[in-house]
Amino acid sequence: MARKLLDIPLGELLEKFGAGSHKPGSGSAAALSAMISAKMIITVIDLTKDKPAYAKYVPDLLKISELIENGYFPELVELFQKDSDEFDRVIKLRRRRDGAEDPASRKAIMGALERAMRTATEIPMRIAELSLDLGDFAIEVFDHGFKAVRGDSGVGLNSAMCAISGCLYIIDLNLASLSPGDWMEEIAWRKNLVAKKYRELLQKDADRHHVLEVEVDKHIVDEFEKAMAAFRKGNLAQEIHSEEDLETLVRDLQNQVWIHRERIWTEGMPEGHVLSLRPDLILQKVMGYKYVEMEELGRHEANGEQFDVAGMIDKSKLLVQVSKAFSADSMRFTTAHELGHAILHEQTVLHRDRVIDRSKRTVRPAEEEMADKFASFFLMPGKLVRDAFEMIFERSRFELNEGNALSLRVGDFQRFREQCGNLRGLSRYLAGADYFAGKTVVPLATVFSVSIETMAIRLEELDLVRF
Repeated sequence: MARKLLDIPLGELLEKFGAGSHKPGSGSAAALSAMISAKMIITVIDLTKDKPAYAKYVPDLLKISELIENGYFPELVELFQKDSDEFDRVIKLRRRRDGAEDPASRKAIMGALERAMRTATEIPMRIAELSLDLGDFAIEVFDHGFKAVRGDSGVGLNSAMCAISGCLYIIDLNLASLSPGDWMEEIAWRKNLVAKKYRELLQKDADRHHVLEVEVDKHIVDEFEKAMAAFRKGNLAQEIHSEEDLETLVRDLQNQVWIHRERIWTEGMPEGHVLSLRPDLILQKVMGYKYVEMEELGRHEANGEQFDVAGMIDKSKLLVQVSKAFSADSMRFTTAHELGHAILHEQTVLHRDRVIDRSKRTVRPAEEEMADKFASFFLMPGKLVRDAFEMIFERSRFELNEGNALSLRVGDFQRFREQCGNLRGLSRYLAGADYFAGKTVVPLATVFSVSIETMAIRLEELDLVRF
Protein backbone atom coordinates (compact mmCIF):
# COMPACT_ATOMS: atom_id res chain seq x y z
CA MET A 1 0.00 0.00 0.00
CA ALA A 2 1.41 3.37 -1.03
CA ARG A 3 2.24 5.80 1.73
CA LYS A 4 0.17 8.92 2.09
CA LEU A 5 2.04 12.06 1.16
CA LEU A 6 1.63 13.58 4.61
CA ASP A 7 3.29 10.54 6.19
CA ILE A 8 6.47 11.08 4.19
CA PRO A 9 9.35 12.85 6.01
CA LEU A 10 9.66 16.49 4.95
CA GLY A 11 12.99 16.09 3.22
CA GLU A 12 11.73 13.18 1.15
CA LEU A 13 8.50 15.03 0.37
CA LEU A 14 10.43 18.04 -0.93
CA GLU A 15 12.51 15.71 -3.05
CA LYS A 16 9.29 14.38 -4.57
CA PHE A 17 8.08 17.92 -5.33
CA GLY A 18 11.39 18.63 -7.03
CA ALA A 19 11.69 15.36 -8.94
CA GLY A 20 10.10 16.66 -12.15
CA SER A 21 7.14 14.33 -11.81
CA HIS A 22 3.42 15.15 -11.86
CA LYS A 23 2.92 13.47 -8.49
CA PRO A 24 2.74 15.35 -6.17
CA GLY A 25 1.87 18.35 -8.31
CA SER A 26 0.93 21.98 -8.12
CA GLY A 27 -2.46 21.40 -6.48
CA SER A 28 -0.82 19.46 -3.64
CA ALA A 29 1.75 22.24 -3.31
CA ALA A 30 -1.06 24.80 -3.01
CA ALA A 31 -2.77 22.64 -0.37
CA LEU A 32 0.53 22.43 1.52
CA SER A 33 0.78 26.25 1.51
CA ALA A 34 -2.76 26.43 2.88
CA MET A 35 -1.91 23.93 5.63
CA ILE A 36 1.10 26.04 6.61
CA SER A 37 -1.22 29.05 6.75
CA ALA A 38 -3.61 27.15 9.02
CA LYS A 39 -0.86 26.11 11.42
CA MET A 40 0.66 29.59 11.60
CA ILE A 41 -2.73 31.07 12.48
CA ILE A 42 -3.20 28.49 15.22
CA THR A 43 0.29 29.29 16.52
CA VAL A 44 -0.53 32.99 16.88
CA ILE A 45 -3.79 32.21 18.66
CA ASP A 46 -2.00 29.85 21.07
CA LEU A 47 0.53 32.58 21.84
CA THR A 48 -2.26 35.11 22.37
CA LYS A 49 -4.81 33.26 24.47
CA ASP A 50 -3.01 33.65 27.81
CA LYS A 51 -2.08 37.32 27.37
CA PRO A 52 -4.36 39.51 29.57
CA ALA A 53 -4.06 42.47 27.18
CA TYR A 54 -5.88 40.50 24.48
CA ALA A 55 -8.59 38.98 26.67
CA LYS A 56 -11.51 40.59 24.84
CA TYR A 57 -10.39 39.09 21.52
CA VAL A 58 -9.58 35.61 22.79
CA PRO A 59 -13.10 34.09 22.54
CA ASP A 60 -13.36 34.94 18.84
CA LEU A 61 -9.80 33.83 18.19
CA LEU A 62 -10.42 30.50 19.89
CA LYS A 63 -13.46 29.95 17.66
CA ILE A 64 -11.19 30.48 14.64
CA SER A 65 -8.70 28.00 16.06
CA GLU A 66 -11.42 25.43 16.60
CA LEU A 67 -12.77 25.88 13.06
CA ILE A 68 -9.32 25.35 11.62
CA GLU A 69 -8.46 22.37 13.79
CA ASN A 70 -11.75 20.54 13.28
CA GLY A 71 -12.67 21.59 9.76
CA TYR A 72 -10.25 23.45 7.54
CA PHE A 73 -7.06 21.59 8.31
CA PRO A 74 -8.48 18.05 8.04
CA GLU A 75 -10.11 18.94 4.73
CA LEU A 76 -6.88 20.40 3.41
CA VAL A 77 -5.03 17.23 4.41
CA GLU A 78 -7.58 15.24 2.43
CA LEU A 79 -7.30 17.57 -0.58
CA PHE A 80 -3.48 17.46 -0.37
CA GLN A 81 -3.57 13.70 -0.99
CA LYS A 82 -6.61 13.74 -3.27
CA ASP A 83 -5.10 16.21 -5.71
CA SER A 84 -2.07 14.00 -6.17
CA ASP A 85 -4.23 10.91 -6.69
CA GLU A 86 -6.69 12.58 -9.07
CA PHE A 87 -4.05 14.22 -11.20
CA ASP A 88 -2.22 10.92 -11.40
CA ARG A 89 -5.46 9.48 -12.78
CA VAL A 90 -5.60 12.31 -15.35
CA ILE A 91 -2.04 11.60 -16.49
CA LYS A 92 -2.73 7.91 -16.90
CA LEU A 93 -5.92 8.61 -18.92
CA ARG A 94 -3.98 10.98 -21.17
CA ARG A 95 -1.44 8.28 -21.85
CA ARG A 96 -4.19 5.78 -22.63
CA ARG A 97 -5.84 8.32 -24.92
CA ASP A 98 -2.63 8.97 -26.78
CA GLY A 99 -2.07 5.26 -27.21
CA ALA A 100 -5.64 4.34 -28.22
CA GLU A 101 -6.05 3.36 -31.88
CA ASP A 102 -9.74 2.38 -31.85
CA PRO A 103 -11.96 5.51 -32.24
CA ALA A 104 -14.65 4.12 -29.90
CA SER A 105 -12.12 3.34 -27.20
CA ARG A 106 -10.51 6.73 -27.66
CA LYS A 107 -13.90 8.44 -27.31
CA ALA A 108 -14.68 6.55 -24.09
CA ILE A 109 -11.29 7.47 -22.68
CA MET A 110 -11.87 11.11 -23.66
CA GLY A 111 -15.13 11.11 -21.69
CA ALA A 112 -13.41 9.62 -18.65
CA LEU A 113 -10.60 12.16 -19.02
CA GLU A 114 -13.09 15.03 -19.14
CA ARG A 115 -14.69 13.84 -15.90
CA ALA A 116 -11.29 13.33 -14.27
CA MET A 117 -10.19 16.81 -15.32
CA ARG A 118 -13.31 18.30 -13.78
CA THR A 119 -12.52 16.58 -10.51
CA ALA A 120 -8.90 17.69 -10.77
CA THR A 121 -10.16 21.27 -11.26
CA GLU A 122 -12.69 21.18 -8.42
CA ILE A 123 -9.95 20.23 -5.94
CA PRO A 124 -7.84 23.41 -6.39
CA MET A 125 -11.12 25.34 -6.52
CA ARG A 126 -11.95 24.07 -3.05
CA ILE A 127 -8.40 24.67 -1.81
CA ALA A 128 -8.67 28.29 -3.02
CA GLU A 129 -12.02 28.81 -1.27
CA LEU A 130 -10.68 27.40 2.00
CA SER A 131 -7.58 29.54 1.65
CA LEU A 132 -9.69 32.67 1.25
CA ASP A 133 -11.19 31.99 4.67
CA LEU A 134 -7.75 31.32 6.08
CA GLY A 135 -6.62 34.67 4.70
CA ASP A 136 -9.47 36.39 6.53
CA PHE A 137 -8.57 34.49 9.70
CA ALA A 138 -4.95 35.60 9.32
CA ILE A 139 -6.10 39.22 9.04
CA GLU A 140 -8.11 38.77 12.23
CA VAL A 141 -5.16 37.39 14.18
CA PHE A 142 -2.84 40.06 12.76
CA ASP A 143 -5.19 42.80 13.95
CA HIS A 144 -6.15 41.32 17.33
CA GLY A 145 -3.53 38.71 18.13
CA PHE A 146 -0.25 39.03 20.02
CA LYS A 147 1.55 41.92 18.34
CA ALA A 148 5.02 40.53 18.96
CA VAL A 149 4.29 37.60 16.62
CA ARG A 150 2.68 39.46 13.74
CA GLY A 151 5.42 38.00 11.59
CA ASP A 152 3.72 34.63 12.11
CA SER A 153 0.38 36.20 11.20
CA GLY A 154 1.98 37.64 8.07
CA VAL A 155 3.36 34.24 7.08
CA GLY A 156 -0.11 32.76 7.65
CA LEU A 157 -1.66 35.42 5.42
CA ASN A 158 0.92 35.13 2.66
CA SER A 159 0.82 31.34 2.68
CA ALA A 160 -2.94 31.51 2.19
CA MET A 161 -2.51 34.00 -0.67
CA CYS A 162 0.18 31.84 -2.23
CA ALA A 163 -2.23 28.89 -2.17
CA ILE A 164 -5.01 30.98 -3.76
CA SER A 165 -2.77 32.36 -6.49
CA GLY A 166 -1.43 28.92 -7.34
CA CYS A 167 -4.93 27.47 -7.49
CA LEU A 168 -6.11 30.24 -9.83
CA TYR A 169 -3.29 29.38 -12.21
CA ILE A 170 -4.24 25.69 -12.13
CA ILE A 171 -7.95 26.36 -12.61
CA ASP A 172 -7.45 28.68 -15.57
CA LEU A 173 -5.07 26.26 -17.21
CA ASN A 174 -7.51 23.39 -16.78
CA LEU A 175 -10.52 25.38 -17.97
CA ALA A 176 -8.69 26.20 -21.18
CA SER A 177 -8.72 22.49 -22.11
CA LEU A 178 -12.27 21.54 -21.02
CA SER A 179 -15.56 21.57 -22.90
CA PRO A 180 -17.93 24.51 -22.30
CA GLY A 181 -21.25 23.93 -20.55
CA ASP A 182 -23.10 24.36 -17.25
CA TRP A 183 -20.25 22.93 -15.21
CA MET A 184 -17.78 25.26 -16.89
CA GLU A 185 -19.98 28.27 -16.16
CA GLU A 186 -20.36 27.36 -12.50
CA ILE A 187 -16.61 26.81 -12.02
CA ALA A 188 -15.79 30.01 -13.90
CA TRP A 189 -18.23 31.93 -11.68
CA ARG A 190 -16.68 30.48 -8.52
CA LYS A 191 -13.21 31.18 -9.86
CA ASN A 192 -14.06 34.80 -10.63
CA LEU A 193 -15.48 35.24 -7.14
CA VAL A 194 -12.28 33.83 -5.65
CA ALA A 195 -10.19 36.11 -7.86
CA LYS A 196 -12.19 39.16 -6.74
CA LYS A 197 -11.79 38.28 -3.05
CA TYR A 198 -8.13 37.48 -3.63
CA ARG A 199 -7.53 41.01 -4.94
CA GLU A 200 -9.27 42.40 -1.86
CA LEU A 201 -7.03 40.21 0.30
CA LEU A 202 -3.97 41.54 -1.49
CA GLN A 203 -5.01 45.06 -0.54
CA LYS A 204 -5.56 44.02 3.08
CA ASP A 205 -2.11 42.47 3.09
CA ALA A 206 -0.61 45.70 1.71
CA ASP A 207 -2.43 47.67 4.40
CA ARG A 208 -0.94 45.44 7.13
CA HIS A 209 2.50 45.82 5.64
CA HIS A 210 2.00 49.58 5.77
CA VAL A 211 1.03 49.35 9.45
CA LEU A 212 4.32 47.65 10.21
CA GLU A 213 6.29 50.06 8.05
CA VAL A 214 4.80 53.00 9.96
CA GLU A 215 5.68 51.32 13.25
CA VAL A 216 9.22 50.67 12.06
CA ASP A 217 9.61 54.30 10.98
CA LYS A 218 8.33 55.48 14.36
CA HIS A 219 10.64 53.07 16.15
CA ILE A 220 13.63 54.34 14.15
CA VAL A 221 12.69 57.94 14.97
CA ASP A 222 12.23 57.10 18.65
CA GLU A 223 15.54 55.25 18.81
CA PHE A 224 17.27 58.10 17.00
CA GLU A 225 15.82 60.69 19.37
CA LYS A 226 16.72 58.56 22.37
CA ALA A 227 20.27 58.04 21.14
CA MET A 228 20.81 61.72 20.40
CA ALA A 229 19.11 63.11 23.50
CA ALA A 230 22.27 62.84 25.61
CA PHE A 231 24.36 64.73 23.04
CA ARG A 232 21.75 67.49 22.81
CA LYS A 233 22.03 68.26 26.52
CA GLY A 234 24.95 70.47 25.58
CA ASN A 235 26.79 70.11 28.89
CA LEU A 236 28.62 66.81 28.68
CA ALA A 237 31.99 68.34 29.55
CA GLN A 238 31.16 67.81 33.21
CA GLU A 239 31.23 64.05 32.54
CA ILE A 240 34.65 64.18 30.88
CA HIS A 241 37.59 63.55 33.23
CA SER A 242 40.25 62.45 30.75
CA GLU A 243 41.08 62.37 27.07
CA GLU A 244 40.00 58.73 27.09
CA ASP A 245 36.55 59.80 28.30
CA LEU A 246 36.32 62.39 25.54
CA GLU A 247 37.41 59.92 22.86
CA THR A 248 34.81 57.42 24.11
CA LEU A 249 32.12 60.11 23.90
CA VAL A 250 33.14 60.97 20.33
CA ARG A 251 33.19 57.30 19.37
CA ASP A 252 29.69 56.85 20.79
CA LEU A 253 28.49 59.79 18.69
CA GLN A 254 30.12 58.38 15.56
CA ASN A 255 28.57 54.97 16.17
CA GLN A 256 25.09 56.47 16.57
CA VAL A 257 25.56 58.58 13.45
CA TRP A 258 26.52 55.48 11.50
CA ILE A 259 23.65 53.40 12.88
CA HIS A 260 21.13 56.13 12.03
CA ARG A 261 22.78 57.33 8.81
CA GLU A 262 19.66 56.61 6.74
CA ARG A 263 17.72 59.13 8.82
CA ILE A 264 20.50 61.74 8.85
CA TRP A 265 21.27 61.51 5.12
CA THR A 266 18.10 61.95 3.10
CA GLU A 267 20.21 61.49 -0.04
CA GLY A 268 23.82 60.71 -0.85
CA MET A 269 24.17 58.35 2.12
CA PRO A 270 27.87 57.64 2.84
CA GLU A 271 29.28 54.29 1.79
CA GLY A 272 31.98 54.23 4.44
CA HIS A 273 32.66 55.48 7.95
CA VAL A 274 35.13 58.17 6.87
CA LEU A 275 32.53 59.76 4.60
CA SER A 276 30.07 59.94 7.51
CA LEU A 277 32.33 62.32 9.43
CA ARG A 278 30.34 65.41 8.45
CA PRO A 279 30.26 67.89 11.36
CA ASP A 280 28.14 70.41 9.42
CA LEU A 281 25.43 67.86 8.71
CA ILE A 282 25.45 66.51 12.26
CA LEU A 283 25.14 70.02 13.68
CA GLN A 284 22.01 70.45 11.57
CA LYS A 285 20.41 67.00 11.52
CA VAL A 286 21.36 65.79 14.98
CA MET A 287 21.85 68.88 17.11
CA GLY A 288 19.22 71.07 15.46
CA TYR A 289 21.57 73.99 14.75
CA LYS A 290 21.54 76.35 11.82
CA TYR A 291 24.91 76.19 10.05
CA VAL A 292 26.07 79.24 8.08
CA GLU A 293 29.31 79.91 6.21
CA MET A 294 30.26 83.61 6.33
CA GLU A 295 32.74 85.59 4.24
CA GLU A 296 34.44 86.60 7.50
CA LEU A 297 33.66 86.81 11.21
CA GLY A 298 35.89 89.69 12.24
CA ARG A 299 38.67 89.66 14.79
CA HIS A 300 38.84 88.66 18.41
CA GLU A 301 41.28 89.59 21.16
CA ALA A 302 42.54 86.97 23.59
CA ASN A 303 45.38 87.40 26.05
CA GLY A 304 46.46 90.63 24.39
CA GLU A 305 46.63 89.08 20.92
CA GLN A 306 44.38 89.72 17.93
CA PHE A 307 43.05 86.75 15.96
CA ASP A 308 40.77 86.29 13.00
CA VAL A 309 37.63 84.52 14.19
CA ALA A 310 37.44 81.15 12.41
CA GLY A 311 34.09 80.15 13.84
CA MET A 312 31.57 80.91 16.53
CA ILE A 313 28.60 79.27 18.17
CA ASP A 314 25.58 80.96 19.76
CA LYS A 315 23.81 78.24 21.71
CA SER A 316 20.89 80.48 22.64
CA LYS A 317 20.09 80.86 18.94
CA LEU A 318 21.20 77.34 17.94
CA LEU A 319 23.51 79.00 15.42
CA VAL A 320 26.99 78.05 14.18
CA GLN A 321 28.91 80.35 11.85
CA VAL A 322 32.17 79.44 10.12
CA SER A 323 34.44 81.86 8.27
CA LYS A 324 35.25 81.20 4.62
CA ALA A 325 38.46 83.23 5.02
CA PHE A 326 40.25 79.98 5.83
CA SER A 327 40.99 76.86 3.79
CA ALA A 328 38.38 74.13 3.31
CA ASP A 329 40.29 71.82 5.65
CA SER A 330 40.45 74.49 8.33
CA MET A 331 36.74 75.25 7.93
CA ARG A 332 35.97 71.58 8.40
CA PHE A 333 38.06 71.42 11.55
CA THR A 334 36.43 74.59 12.85
CA THR A 335 32.98 73.11 12.21
CA ALA A 336 33.92 69.98 14.15
CA HIS A 337 35.28 72.26 16.90
CA GLU A 338 31.93 74.06 17.12
CA LEU A 339 30.14 70.71 17.17
CA GLY A 340 32.26 69.89 20.20
CA HIS A 341 31.09 73.09 21.90
CA ALA A 342 27.47 72.28 21.07
CA ILE A 343 27.76 68.91 22.80
CA LEU A 344 30.17 69.73 25.63
CA HIS A 345 29.85 73.27 26.93
CA GLU A 346 27.18 75.32 28.64
CA GLN A 347 28.52 78.75 27.65
CA THR A 348 26.13 80.57 25.35
CA VAL A 349 28.65 82.15 22.94
CA LEU A 350 32.07 80.74 22.09
CA HIS A 351 34.66 81.70 19.45
CA ARG A 352 37.30 79.72 17.68
CA ASP A 353 40.02 82.28 17.14
CA ARG A 354 42.37 80.65 14.67
CA VAL A 355 43.15 77.59 12.68
CA ILE A 356 44.63 74.77 14.73
CA ASP A 357 48.39 75.07 14.50
CA ARG A 358 50.13 73.99 17.62
CA SER A 359 53.34 75.58 16.51
CA LYS A 360 51.75 78.77 17.83
CA ARG A 361 51.33 78.09 21.51
CA THR A 362 49.30 80.55 23.50
CA VAL A 363 47.32 80.09 26.64
CA ARG A 364 43.80 79.17 25.62
CA PRO A 365 40.68 78.51 27.63
CA ALA A 366 40.18 74.88 28.61
CA GLU A 367 36.91 74.82 26.64
CA GLU A 368 38.78 75.69 23.44
CA GLU A 369 41.41 73.03 24.00
CA MET A 370 38.70 70.46 24.67
CA ALA A 371 36.75 71.47 21.56
CA ASP A 372 39.91 71.14 19.45
CA LYS A 373 40.55 67.72 20.93
CA PHE A 374 36.93 66.77 20.21
CA ALA A 375 37.38 67.85 16.59
CA SER A 376 40.56 65.83 16.27
CA PHE A 377 38.92 62.70 17.66
CA PHE A 378 35.84 63.24 15.52
CA LEU A 379 37.54 63.88 12.17
CA MET A 380 40.35 61.36 12.70
CA PRO A 381 39.01 58.38 14.67
CA GLY A 382 41.85 56.31 16.05
CA LYS A 383 40.82 53.01 14.49
CA LEU A 384 40.17 54.48 11.06
CA VAL A 385 43.47 56.36 11.08
CA ARG A 386 45.40 53.24 12.14
CA ASP A 387 43.70 51.17 9.45
CA ALA A 388 44.40 53.76 6.75
CA PHE A 389 47.98 54.22 7.94
CA GLU A 390 48.66 50.48 7.82
CA MET A 391 47.07 50.17 4.39
CA ILE A 392 49.30 52.92 2.97
CA PHE A 393 52.58 52.18 4.74
CA GLU A 394 52.14 48.41 5.16
CA ARG A 395 53.07 48.51 8.85
CA SER A 396 51.43 49.49 12.11
CA ARG A 397 54.19 51.99 12.98
CA PHE A 398 56.61 53.87 10.74
CA GLU A 399 60.17 54.01 12.09
CA LEU A 400 62.54 56.12 10.05
CA ASN A 401 65.37 54.04 8.62
CA GLU A 402 67.08 53.67 5.26
CA GLY A 403 64.70 50.94 4.08
CA ASN A 404 61.57 52.93 4.87
CA ALA A 405 63.06 56.08 3.39
CA LEU A 406 63.79 54.16 0.20
CA SER A 407 60.12 53.11 0.01
CA LEU A 408 59.17 56.80 0.23
CA ARG A 409 61.41 57.54 -2.79
CA VAL A 410 63.04 60.52 -1.05
CA GLY A 411 66.64 60.04 -2.28
CA ASP A 412 69.52 60.31 0.14
CA PHE A 413 68.53 59.04 3.59
CA GLN A 414 70.72 61.38 5.65
CA ARG A 415 69.59 64.42 3.68
CA PHE A 416 65.94 63.41 4.14
CA ARG A 417 66.48 62.93 7.86
CA GLU A 418 68.01 66.40 8.10
CA GLN A 419 65.13 67.88 6.10
CA CYS A 420 62.60 66.35 8.49
CA GLY A 421 64.62 67.60 11.45
CA ASN A 422 62.45 65.97 14.09
CA LEU A 423 59.38 63.81 14.71
CA ARG A 424 56.98 66.53 13.61
CA GLY A 425 58.79 67.00 10.33
CA LEU A 426 58.56 63.27 9.57
CA SER A 427 54.92 63.19 10.63
CA ARG A 428 54.13 66.06 8.28
CA TYR A 429 55.83 64.25 5.42
CA LEU A 430 53.88 61.04 6.07
CA ALA A 431 50.61 62.94 6.46
CA GLY A 432 51.03 64.28 2.93
CA ALA A 433 52.85 61.35 1.32
CA ASP A 434 51.36 60.24 -2.02
CA TYR A 435 53.80 57.43 -2.81
CA PHE A 436 55.08 54.40 -0.94
CA ALA A 437 56.75 51.12 -1.93
CA GLY A 438 56.14 51.40 -5.64
CA LYS A 439 52.56 52.58 -5.55
CA THR A 440 50.73 55.90 -5.66
CA VAL A 441 48.51 56.47 -2.64
CA VAL A 442 45.96 59.02 -1.45
CA PRO A 443 47.62 61.07 1.31
CA LEU A 444 46.24 60.57 4.80
CA ALA A 445 45.44 64.27 5.13
CA THR A 446 43.33 63.98 1.99
CA VAL A 447 41.60 60.78 3.15
CA PHE A 448 40.41 62.52 6.31
CA SER A 449 39.99 65.99 4.77
CA VAL A 450 42.22 67.76 7.29
CA SER A 451 45.34 69.84 7.02
CA ILE A 452 48.75 68.18 6.93
CA GLU A 453 49.61 69.76 10.28
CA THR A 454 46.46 68.45 11.91
CA MET A 455 47.04 64.98 10.49
CA ALA A 456 50.67 65.02 11.63
CA ILE A 457 49.64 65.84 15.18
CA ARG A 458 47.14 62.99 15.18
CA LEU A 459 49.74 60.51 13.90
CA GLU A 460 51.96 61.44 16.82
CA GLU A 461 49.09 61.15 19.31
CA LEU A 462 48.45 57.62 18.07
CA ASP A 463 52.18 56.78 18.27
CA LEU A 464 52.29 55.76 14.63
CA VAL A 465 55.59 57.50 13.83
CA ARG A 466 59.06 57.09 15.29
CA PHE A 467 61.88 59.44 14.24
